[in-house]
Amino acid sequence: MNTIAIAFVTAFTDIRLAGCNPENADCSNPDGAYYTMVPVIQAETLSGLRFELNHEFSSIDSAESLATTIRAAGAINPTRWSETFPRYGSSAWHQDESDRNAALRVAVSHGDREAIERLS
Repeated sequence: MNTIAIAFVTAFTDIRLAGCNPENADCSNPDGAYYTMVPVIQAETLSGLRFELNHEFSSIDSAESLATTIRAAGAINPTRWSETFPRYGSSAWHQDESDRNAALRVAVSHGDREAIERLS
């Protein structure tokens, strides 16, 4: 089985989009979006790559409990995790930035306005 060695595991609550209701729309919220707090487990490698577990938790306590187990294992199975943004300033972040800048240069040279907007 392919695993990824991890250095840090954290359980925390994050604000996520829960849905949209046009009846709640106004000038500052044209889609009527509403949000909720959800427990999340995030694992990080020494290089700064970050992964979030693809699982919904009923409480932060259950997320903390599983995070302790994952921390003890020291590795994750990448098929159950989604890669997210790398830690700012880490070697993974620098690699991500250089890849993005290279893609931006290609988009500019081809005049691809959609890619330029997405990568800027």
